[in-house]
Amino acid sequence: MRHVCRHVDSKQFGWFLTLCWGLWNNRNTKLIENNPETPQELVVRARNFFSTFCDAIRAEPKGRKVQIPVVWSKPPNGWIKLNFDGALSKDRTFGTVGVIARNARGECVGWKARLLSGFTEAVIIEAEAARTAADLVVQQGWDQVILDYAC
Repeated sequence: MRHVCRHVDSKQFGWFLTLCWGLWNNRNTKLIENNPETPQELVVRARNFFSTFCDAIRAEPKGRKVQIPVVWSKPPNGWIKLNFDGALSKDRTFGTVGVIARNARGECVGWKARLLSGFTEAVIIEAEAARTAADLVVQQGWDQVILDYAC
């Protein structure tokens, strides 16, 4: 993943992440419904989703324009900033957590995502997100880190 983060442009990385999402979603469909897509169907669906997404972000907004301030800030030189969050499914049957680590240039230097089952409270999922971020710090051996929880 580190190689992908450093050697492709943002559009290629977006397509890569969309395909990863499609694979993850297809795996869950197989586990839950036992009705996965074929590889060809998966790629076509991911390509259509990514194309629609790209068209949407290029489109001129209609009506009133709203500026959303950028809230992410880079860490100081020599530091790694980890942003992490978790979410519980609407039916409270599973949760997901994600962590992304970036350096002072804003480059992705690591990430981790997990699918969790057996938890029914959002606060537990959020705690698991924090633990996943801490696990990544330990695995990478980083000693100057900023942990940023997405409230």
